[in-house]
Order: sequence, then C-alpha cells, then structure tokens
Amino acid sequence: MSQKVLCENCLEEANYIVVDEDQLTHIKGIPVRYQGKRAYCRVCKQMVFVNDVWEYNKQKCYAAFAQKNPRFKDIYSKVYQNR
Repeated sequence: MSQKVLCENCLEEANYIVVDEDQLTHIKGIPVRYQGKRAYCRVCKQMVFVNDVWEYNKQKCYAAFAQKNPRFKDIYSKVYQNR
C-alpha cells in the first residue's frame, strides 16, 4: 500500500518516508527528550504532517514526561494504557 500525503511545501500529493529521530519538546516548561518519528516528503524532502506519526510522538512524549513527573504518571496510565 502506498503512503501519500499532500505536501504543504511542494503542493504535491507525494509518498513520504518515516524516520526515527531524537526529539526535544517542552511540557509545562520542562524539557522532554524522547525517540520519536518524523515524516518527510519524497519529492522535496521537507517534513510533512502525518496524523499517525503525530499520535505516535504524542504517546512517546507523554510517556517520557510521565517518567520525570510521578504526579502525571497516574494520569498518563489511565489515558494511554487503557486504549
């Protein structure tokens, strides 16, 4: 099955590639590092939005944040572990 997405940069409906990358974000001012994924357009090589990649990164990010913040750990486990 071919994976295609509309690239906002080149305005082509193009295939994309997903790669693993170390990512850094901030939640409530706290830096959070995690191993996430990014999707890139095969035509222009720019980053593209793919909902499945975004959902994957969100779960990885919140899991990393929960490890640093015990109070958030209970909330995370109720929301993400029961899916």
